[in-house]
Amino acid sequence: MSYIVSRPVLLRPSYHFVCKRPLEYRSIIGFPSRSEELELVDELGINMIHIGSSFVQSLIKEDKTPSIRLKDIDQLERISSECEKKGLALAFTYLTCTNWTRYPEWFVELFPDMFSLDQNGCYIEVPFLGGFWTSVDHPILNELKACFIREVISHFKNLPNLKFWTMDGETFYPTYFYRNRWTDYNPYSIKHFDEWLKARYKQINSLNEACALGMLSSLSNI
Repeated sequence: MSYIVSRPVLLRPSYHFVCKRPLEYRSIIGFPSRSEELELVDELGINMIHIGSSFVQSLIKEDKTPSIRLKDIDQLERISSECEKKGLALAFTYLTCTNWTRYPEWFVELFPDMFSLDQNGCYIEVPFLGGFWTSVDHPILNELKACFIREVISHFKNLPNLKFWTMDGETFYPTYFYRNRWTDYNPYSIKHFDEWLKARYKQINSLNEACALGMLSSLSNI
């Protein structure tokens, strides 16, 4: 099963994946709202719509404790119904927003250690939007994202035309913009990586050989 995804600017794609094998789904991100866009849906052979819900926009504060409350449910259900009437399949993107977003100030104040660090211990600014890249290993973020995903799936899993669940990514994308700046050196990420190395290699000799280190005497020295 394969499909092509494009971002609609009057449905003219700004990027796409080209597959040599036959395509079962050709999709756009977001439901077309203008008549000229709807006409192009048939012309381009579009048969799937990507819709989604935002993790960051779902964050709420209750007694100084962060929680999740899904937003835009009515709108998403309306779009789903319209897609079903038009014979369009759905791919649901639950936007966990590791990047490309700005967290509310109250959330940043609660968790100032939520950001990725480069090898020099510096925050990495998100281009165009401001704010900083968040750490994929921060426990509070992961706990809340897991809660968000469960809420989204629970609410939308029975949509009759739903074909895919997708997630945003680009977790370590900063290096694309800032060459020679590497992530993630957040303490949570370093601890996670250390644990992965120990689980993967088991013995220090295996790690030294795989990484051409030759200098570590035990896994506890990682």
